[in-house]
Amino acid sequence: EAASRRLAEFFAARAETVDPEARQTALRRHMYHLIGADIVEGLRSFERMCRLARQQLRYAECAALIKMVHDYDAILSDSQRATVSYHEAKLASDMRDWVTAERLLQVLVDSVTLNVVLRVKANLRLGYVLAQQGKLQLALAACQRARDLAEGDPIAGATMPRVLHELGVTYRDLGEQDKAMRLLRESVDRASANGEWSSFAIAQNSLGGLYLKQRLAGNAIKAFHASLERLDLAHDPLRL
Repeated sequence: EAASRRLAEFFAARAETVDPEARQTALRRHMYHLIGADIVEGLRSFERMCRLARQQLRYAECAALIKMVHDYDAILSDSQRATVSYHEAKLASDMRDWVTAERLLQVLVDSVTLNVVLRVKANLRLGYVLAQQGKLQLALAACQRARDLAEGDPIAGATMPRVLHELGVTYRDLGEQDKAMRLLRESVDRASANGEWSSFAIAQNSLGGLYLKQRLAGNAIKAFHASLERLDLAHDPLRL
């Protein structure tokens, strides 16, 4: 652990003195050795870097980070390995590798010992992956499982705006516009009440699309404007 700590500190310092390309390599190596020194803090660093890489559409970087973390599989707890698998599944879905994404997510969804927040997220992502393959009834079932889990847990309940959004979008794709409208509006209201402006913006954007389907152009424009305003406030236009 001491050697890993020294290496992590070395690469953290190096990242401050080199050009941008070399800096990314140094940060990656810092994360790698930080896991060896402090697994919890190292995995936090991994998650931050992986999210940023996905937001910036640097999928090769995200894949490299995941591959590095897999070197530690033997010493990671079941929960920690599940977190890595979730990020791997998200990357697979970004790359439209639906088979890999579905396989990884199904394992997480079926794990009753997994923490509830991750099970909610895994069900939502599985719903998205299934919907992209046209398996809308299975997608709906996954989103409903996520809602049941979130409603029964005070911590996971914070994900409810996103859960309601995904349910609404799935009902929209199934052609049930009234249910979709109600759920998307509820997602907007919950996100607004919680100050979750990224979730608010995403729900407003979907709501605008639904208004367009109903030929309510004025309502759609208002929803799209509200989405853009809150994206600027959230500084998180690519949150997924």
